[in-house]
Amino acid sequence: MRKWADWLYDHRLAAGAAILLLTLFFAWEVKNLDISTRFSDLYPRNHPHTKLFEKYPAFGSPFTVSLVIQVKKGTIYNPQTLQKIQEGTRLVDLIPGVDHDQILSIASRKVKHVEATVGGIQSSNLLVGPVPQTKEEIAKLTEKTRSTGGVIGALVSVQEDAALIQATFIERLTDFNVIFNSINGIIGKLQDQNHEVYAAGQPMLTGWVYHYQNEMYVIFGVGLVAMALFLVFHFRNISGVVTPLVVGITSAIWGFGFAGVLGYNLDPLIIVVPVLLVARALSHSVQMCERYFEIYNQAGDVRKASIESLISLFPPGVVGIICDAAGLFIIAIAPIRLIEKLAYVCGLWSLTLVITAILLTFLLLSYLPPPGNVQSVILTSERKSGFLYRIFSSIALFSSTRRWAVSTCTFFLAVTVLSGWWAFQRGIGDVNPGTPLLWPNSPYNLAIKRINERFAGFDVLQVVLEDTSPQGIRTSGALDLMQSFQRHMERDKEVGGTFSFADLVPQVNRLFHGGFSKWSVVPDADVDAAMLFQLAMTGASPGDFDRLFTRNFAAGNINVWYKDHLGGTVERALRRAREFIEHDKASANGGPNLRLASGTIGLLGALNETIGRLEILTVLLISLVIFVVTTFIYRSFIAGLLLTVISNIANLGTAAVMYHLGIGLDVNTLPIGAVGMGIGIDYNIYLMSRMCEEYRTNPDYAKLIPASIFTTGKAIFFTATTMIVGIILWYFMSSLRFQADMGLLLSSVMLAHVILALFFQAAFMMLLQPKFIQKGLFFTH
Repeated sequence: MRKWADWLYDHRLAAGAAILLLTLFFAWEVKNLDISTRFSDLYPRNHPHTKLFEKYPAFGSPFTVSLVIQVKKGTIYNPQTLQKIQEGTRLVDLIPGVDHDQILSIASRKVKHVEATVGGIQSSNLLVGPVPQTKEEIAKLTEKTRSTGGVIGALVSVQEDAALIQATFIERLTDFNVIFNSINGIIGKLQDQNHEVYAAGQPMLTGWVYHYQNEMYVIFGVGLVAMALFLVFHFRNISGVVTPLVVGITSAIWGFGFAGVLGYNLDPLIIVVPVLLVARALSHSVQMCERYFEIYNQAGDVRKASIESLISLFPPGVVGIICDAAGLFIIAIAPIRLIEKLAYVCGLWSLTLVITAILLTFLLLSYLPPPGNVQSVILTSERKSGFLYRIFSSIALFSSTRRWAVSTCTFFLAVTVLSGWWAFQRGIGDVNPGTPLLWPNSPYNLAIKRINERFAGFDVLQVVLEDTSPQGIRTSGALDLMQSFQRHMERDKEVGGTFSFADLVPQVNRLFHGGFSKWSVVPDADVDAAMLFQLAMTGASPGDFDRLFTRNFAAGNINVWYKDHLGGTVERALRRAREFIEHDKASANGGPNLRLASGTIGLLGALNETIGRLEILTVLLISLVIFVVTTFIYRSFIAGLLLTVISNIANLGTAAVMYHLGIGLDVNTLPIGAVGMGIGIDYNIYLMSRMCEEYRTNPDYAKLIPASIFTTGKAIFFTATTMIVGIILWYFMSSLRFQADMGLLLSSVMLAHVILALFFQAAFMMLLQPKFIQKGLFFTH
């Protein structure tokens, strides 16, 4: 190490030039950075639910907006409101990228009323053409609307005071900003003192995220300024302030440049993780600055202080970075593109911290003028005055004797057990109604709430019935199976309603038999079922029923609406569906086959199942990496076990905090635990390495532990505080609830690791006084 450090100091100009050239290259590549959301990145590929969605995209697309026009008094059956419904349908059809065949409302040509006349079965539109003006015309429309299958509860509210316009957009033509602005423009045009207009759906949700994108950049900048001010407050010298800031900016350029080189998009919601990595670069740099100032105070020589600080902190820094990167790379095992991209970009970014944080700090400190206030910056156990001395004296007290150490370890054991209990109470998937990305009182979540109050539900489970027979789903058995499944699902009190084409066949059968209610059944004979199936399609244009069955009649779609997509709701819905399928004899005998599942509930079910399995696996793999690396580096099973246990205690603490904040485990939060386990362990590694150093000059544990806390412990406390200052701002400033919660959660994770290092780890070392501390790190010898 010393030979290499001497060589690097002698060739620092060449090393600096190389880093500068690479920084310029990555700065050029930042222009290719794409911060956007891609729906295909959000769900697990190869999962049966995802494959079913991809096989039948017309049955239900996530690129759907639900626009609701609600009258404040009375019902929608008045000329003014009906005119707005018609106008809203027309305006939605003009938005770029809309699928004109997938616009549904009572004013859409795709929604038809079937009736029996003297001339036979006829179909007609509900609100296409002149808007009804007279009482007789409105009464006729009201009756037609109520008697048309799939309208009440889906397109008209149960209270009949609101109408829903549903528009699906073509994915390759989707521009979320255009959709968001267009829908808001329609809302502004249609809303008045008598009508409320609101909208929901994935394009609108993504539009809200994009709407706050500039705010994210502002918070990012304010965070850097806050960290800079904190550095000024603490160091009050050029090298202590400039070095970490240059390191942080350089790290950001390298990291975002990597994303540009790889051609990966970064989802706006996970921008908090790159922010954390920038803070980590600052953290490593501050650790080196603290050590540099400490040695410079003793030696008074820049060269010696630079080389000695590099020798001291390069090994633990690299070990910490390896654990950081491992935590990120391991989550790439998730078959979800969003997580894979995050893992590769941030994993490579983390590895570059060896250069952009540790080596660059070394180079900058070797060139910048030495601090003149070093005496007031550093803190030692011999300096027995000042506020910081009193703080760290109090911290050191908890590991000063074996008795104190036993009490401290006992306390942390109790906290671990309690955290574990809370951690297992945390839900998988969403744990609150609406979307967790926005605050409960946001316009989007209020729109979701109102839709659920008035309609069958906003979230839908779609189950597909497949039949390979020549008649496909037009047989009596297939239609009966669809209706039996619907009745089974409707027994769940959480189900707001169901609908399939099988609901229209009994209506036509009743009309065909003079309107007698007893004929509202699916006929027993396949030929009769096929005939009624065809009659129900009377007057249909191509594509009118694409949302209900395929054009070759080989598959039909069954919709089951729910009022929310909480993790428990999703799990229960899929469980009930599976129970029916398992007991259905036809599915087992080669007849019509029910397949799970698409729609919001089906795709979230796939995601929740995948995330639930991955969490345990990622924690085990990250723990294994931390154990193997630290056991090798410290040449001790005890050292590896201790650091692995500490990282898992912190992970349980993270899960407990998530439980109390009402944050579920999902595609956006899964990386947080992995990042926290890898990144937080740095503090413990730095402190343990300092104890190894102190042992060489003072083998008395009662003295080396306080000495380590007063030096490296103080640096850990300050670097963590600097990181928290930059990250906690997201909680106070972000209009996106998810990012605010992540700011608070990540700050809690960092604080937990600091507490574990300064209290639990120090107490454990005093209690056991392990022999591995005598050896030091493997590659310092």
